[in-house]
Amino acid sequence: MRKLIWLIVIVLVVIGIYKWTAKNDDTTGTVAESFAATMNPVANSGVTGTATIEEGTGGLVVSIALAGALPEIGNHPAHVHMGTCTAPGNVKFALTDVVDGISRTEVTGMTLQDITDGIANGGLSVNVHMSADDLGNYLACGNIEDAP
Repeated sequence: MRKLIWLIVIVLVVIGIYKWTAKNDDTTGTVAESFAATMNPVANSGVTGTATIEEGTGGLVVSIALAGALPEIGNHPAHVHMGTCTAPGNVKFALTDVVDGISRTEVTGMTLQDITDGIANGGLSVNVHMSADDLGNYLACGNIEDAP
């Protein structure tokens, strides 16, 4: 019960943080200050949540907070894929596995411009997989967009 309460608190904090994050006007050609993905369930998994991408000190920081019926399998691999949830492509970069609904990854050498370029060239999506042995089975997916 305690983990569930903490998970709910973390999800609410993540949602609050990305709603507070300012967004640049896309019509000016500038790069957004952050990106977000609303994580939707895949194949009736019941898993939902959010993913945020922000500038860190040495690259990007990607945070995922999930809720719902996460299987008790343990770690759930996560990746940023080229393409959208309806047509995911190759992995652009791997993320830290989701454990107890939470993942935080520091991606060195990448910038928000790389995310902007990926969105403009066919889209980017965050995918959370069932397990390392079952990467073809997705639990949740979200298309990356400018954070509101």
